Amino acid sequence: MARAIVDELVRADAIELASSHEAAQTAVLAELETYFQAASDLERDAERMADQHLKAMGRDGLGLDRRLIVQRIKEKLAEERGFSA
Repeated sequence: MARAIVDELVRADAIELASSHEAAQTAVLAELETYFQAASDLERDAERMADQHLKAMGRDGLGLDRRLIVQRIKEKLAEERGFSA
């Protein structure tokens, strides 16, 4: 995947490589790994916070859409962390 990204960026003249293709691929792969780890952390944190919130609400939380609560928390956390999903 990293190779395809670098190849397409070079082909589109969007970047000019200052070093080897392999170095660029390694850099792209590192960025992808960082992004996906941040996305995973965001999801985990939002689910944990939603569960805590619903537990704190007790019976008042019955019938609430957990998926919607998680989504709203994710949006807020993403904004706070400067993360675009």
